Amino acid sequence: SDEAPDYLRYAEEHIRAHAGRSVGIDELVAAVGVGERALQQAFRRYRGCSPSEYSRDVRLDAARAALLAGDGVTETALAFGFNHFGRFAQSYAMRFEEKPSETMKRVRH
Repeated sequence: SDEAPDYLRYAEEHIRAHAGRSVGIDELVAAVGVGERALQQAFRRYRGCSPSEYSRDVRLDAARAALLAGDGVTETALAFGFNHFGRFAQSYAMRFEEKPSETMKRVRH
């Protein structure tokens, strides 16, 4: 079962609600109302990553769904707050073990 504190879930909801951009720690602290240290520790303990890594992964998952729906790589990267295309492709490949362009090719049979 997920013993994570409520504030961690609130932080995750905030990140998912703003999947169009990277959500920084200062914004999360303001949105959730707990200190940066508590948030960082909760993400590490219960999610095994930092808040910024969690934000990136949420956005990468959303980007993958968009690519599988037939959206273009450039528009998808921008739609989810990835303004550096090389870094987007690199992060995407690390998470999904294929390039964004390879995901797109699977859609276009």
